[in-house]
Amino acid sequence: MDRINIALITTHNTDNYGASLQTYAAQKILNYYGDVTIIDYNKRDVSRNLDYVRIKLSFRGLLGLTKDLLRLFPRVRLINKFKSFSKEHFKLSPPLLQKNAQKDKFPEFNVYVSGSDQIWNPKCISDTDTLDPIYFSSFAPPQSKKISHSASFGGYQFNEIETKKLFCYLNDFTAVSVREKDSQCFLQSALDRPVKHTLDPTLLIEKTEWAEICTAAHYKLDKNEYILVYSVPKLPFLKKCVEFVVAELNISVVTIDQDPFSKIKGAQHINDAGPIDYLSLFMNASFVVTDSFHGVCFATNFNIPFLTTSHFPHSNRIMSLLSVLGLTNRLVDNNESLSKFSLNQDFGRANKILANLRDDNLAWLEENIISE
Repeated sequence: MDRINIALITTHNTDNYGASLQTYAAQKILNYYGDVTIIDYNKRDVSRNLDYVRIKLSFRGLLGLTKDLLRLFPRVRLINKFKSFSKEHFKLSPPLLQKNAQKDKFPEFNVYVSGSDQIWNPKCISDTDTLDPIYFSSFAPPQSKKISHSASFGGYQFNEIETKKLFCYLNDFTAVSVREKDSQCFLQSALDRPVKHTLDPTLLIEKTEWAEICTAAHYKLDKNEYILVYSVPKLPFLKKCVEFVVAELNISVVTIDQDPFSKIKGAQHINDAGPIDYLSLFMNASFVVTDSFHGVCFATNFNIPFLTTSHFPHSNRIMSLLSVLGLTNRLVDNNESLSKFSLNQDFGRANKILANLRDDNLAWLEENIISE
């Protein structure tokens, strides 16, 4: 029997750790069922993040330009690491340009998979906050088999017009799965059809498998024990959480982000880590403090005790995962819950739930990819 050819459209070409690593995981998982090719969609709203210096004519763009210039040398190292990771681990299609994406066709594929990550969040994939039909596999020939795997629109709230457009884009999908529970409920109501709630692809790969690619590189630290702080939205309350954990554990702090300077006093600041460095830093941490969804994913998957904080609308991604795994006590959002927080963490029950969910998710994928 010939192998199935699978096209994967996702946000693979950016300097975001979660986006890059979920692409790797999605490709690896889908390869169980066929030969996977990642559609090399060059949407400049996304791929601009791989420019050494990003130039964008807006107030926010000028702030970003200043930030890039202040951290130019570490940013060059970081971007080169992301590009090397992509070159080594991603099987890419010929480039698909945004301006002619609707004209290009990829008829050699049997299945078109949209996902994962926030490919359906207009704020994440568009400078103008608009949905992009390409992330709904609109380039696929008519009557093609199209499914979504752990696609996400995060905490984005669709208005009535956007909801109709969303319905139109998903109308010809064979099967739909999303990463958040509330997204599942919303889409089931809007589409009037079953929608599967699935795990982020990074959680479908076990720690031992992630460790295999960590041998390629390792960020050398001058300490054996450390608290890893990984922040994306840079919530003000996170600093207080870090201070609480430091007072309890009395060990060094390592921060990983892409800012010119660390906001955590006395921390070892790493702002040029590539995807492999990121994995290694999580895998070897003693404790993790994060406000990032993928920070929670990797801390959980690697069984590293963690504390997370978040706020609406971003909290839906983290809360959805923690609720499913029975780990809601790891979320701290105010001084009272912080004062009662226990650093001790038993992953036994969460690991069993995660193992069952992996089996369920893989069975869903197999059913919807292999079936005629």
